[in-house]
Parts: sequence; C-alpha cells; structure tokens
Amino acid sequence: MDFVAKRDLAARAARAAGNQMMKNAKDAAVFDKARHDVVTTMDLANENLLRDLLLAACPQDGFLGEETGTVEGREGMWIVDPIDGTNNFVHRLPYYVISVAWQFRGELCAGAVYNPVTGEMFCAAKGSGAYLNGKPIHVTGVDDPNHALINFSFGMRQQADFERTVRSIAKMGDVADFRRLGSAAYECCLVACGKSDGFFERGLHVYDFGAGAVILREAGGTVTGWPGEEDFLTTGNLLASNGKMHPYLTACLA
Repeated sequence: MDFVAKRDLAARAARAAGNQMMKNAKDAAVFDKARHDVVTTMDLANENLLRDLLLAACPQDGFLGEETGTVEGREGMWIVDPIDGTNNFVHRLPYYVISVAWQFRGELCAGAVYNPVTGEMFCAAKGSGAYLNGKPIHVTGVDDPNHALINFSFGMRQQADFERTVRSIAKMGDVADFRRLGSAAYECCLVACGKSDGFFERGLHVYDFGAGAVILREAGGTVTGWPGEEDFLTTGNLLASNGKMHPYLTACLA
C-alpha cells in the first residue's frame, strides 16, 4: 500500500478546500448544530469538495465526514474535518484547519492538516516521517514540566468532561504555561513541529484528530487515550505529547 501517495492526495485535497475557503469565507452563514457547537455553510462546501476529490481519485475507498456522514468503501477510509476550529473561523481567529486522514484496516496511516490563513501544510505517511511545508519536523526533547508548554481544551460539549479537565489542570502547577487554541488537529501539529510539548482533550471524534495523530506519531511523538482509556479512536479522549512529557501528563490526568 502506497501511504505516501495517500498523504500527497490528502494534502492536495486539503489545499483545494483551503483555497475555496479563502475565496468564499465572507459569505459563510452560521447555524447552531449542538450545545457549544456551530456549523457554517463553508463547512458543508468544504466537505462536499473533499468528498468529491478524494473519491474521484480513490473510488474504492470510503469516506467519513463530520457533516455528511459515511460513504462505505472496499479498501481504506478517508476521515475528514472540513473545518477543525469552526468557532475560530466564525470569530476570525487564525486557528482553524482542514484535516484529511486516511485509515487502513483500523490504523491511521496518512494525513494532512492545512491552515489556509498561515499557509502551514502539515503532512505525514506511516514510515515516512512528518513534514511542514516540505521540511521534516520533529517533537521537542522537553521532559521537565517547568519548561513545558501544554495545549488543551476543556471538552465543552459534556459537563463531566469539562469538570474532569478542570480537576486535571489543577494538578499541573509545575507546567510553564498553557495554551488553548480550539483546534485539536492544529494543536497536535504544533506538538509535532516542536512549538508545544503536549496536548489533551476529551470528547473528540476521530475526524477531529485523525490526521494530527498520524503527523505527531511520525514526528516522534506519542498519542494515547487518557489513563485507563487507551483506545482513543473509540473514546475520543486524547493525550498527545512529545513522548518525554507523557508520564507526567498521564499522572496528572489519572
């Protein structure tokens, strides 16, 4: 299986969706989707574009999109978040991305994450390393929480997730500082390229982090579930780090 070809296709599709966004963002309408969750007409337009591009190139594959659901396939599965960080997009904050992952036999094997505002294209394929705009990236070697920058999100959709996250953060008094940017895919990529040392969030879906998880692992990082919840693909409770910070974060999240 040519994972690099899937990576390159993911990147082309993500860039096409990003270009579409930059041309049409001002016309996007916003609707409430669920508690603490919105969707825009740009989400739907991006997802339609991504589905058409990916399945035209790989008609044997399936497709899972955040907004339009699943198209069954015979081989792999494209997993897409057309805008990860929709609230940021709505509020004109530059922390939103198009996330395209490819899964084969239950394993995330390739992906691309594109920020159309900054022009950052993160991509990776299993066994081939991770890249930012064509240059190899790698996680940091930080192992001391006093020197660590940690990204997180509160898990706002479920009160229990929010409360557990707050309790966990209270244990992290040693950490140098925190950031909350509102895009799981982008924050995984920031760990991958050494701009952060860890990221955690509860209540995610696989389309939120699929591509980011591939990129982070290929950059030398570690991705697991929260303590006692290792199957993050099912639970959506994600702990991602440079690897060195994983023991500390695991203890605090327990």
